[in-house]
Amino acid sequence: AQPESANPALFPAGTKLARSRGRRVIALLIGNQIGEVATELGRYGVEVRLADSPRHADYDAAVYLNELRKLLDEVDPGAVLFAQTYLGMDLAPRLAVKLSVAFASNCIDLEIENGEVRFMRPMYRGRLIAKVALDSIPLVATMQQSGVKLELSDQPGAVTAIDATAGSD
Repeated sequence: AQPESANPALFPAGTKLARSRGRRVIALLIGNQIGEVATELGRYGVEVRLADSPRHADYDAAVYLNELRKLLDEVDPGAVLFAQTYLGMDLAPRLAVKLSVAFASNCIDLEIENGEVRFMRPMYRGRLIAKVALDSIPLVATMQQSGVKLELSDQPGAVTAIDATAGSD
């Protein structure tokens, strides 16, 4: 995985969404020899699922997408957030198409009002902030790094290795 893609800066947005729906945050980490990164992410109090395999040493969109689909089938998420990185910008829209759901890109924040989630994203070179509501579940979005200071948790999240044998379709 790209180190910047294993980004705890997504956790505040994920936590806000999870709390509003009585759910939990699960981070999926795909790569090769990334156990230390998974442990580090767990220090923020989120559950981490680890797909660690030599076949994941290099990014392959089809293989990564299949690993992601396996987890989604298991946990039935309300939202899937990606970091606004090259990997996230490539994988998130592919996932949205595969799931036949809407997608919001380059989001800087989200708000929840009356149970409706709205993603904030800059438009016109940042001169305008648009609020975008998606009408499908799961919500799929890429998020820019936030300026929120992240706190390590007193209760580290569990790191669980998952079967990393998904191939490409």
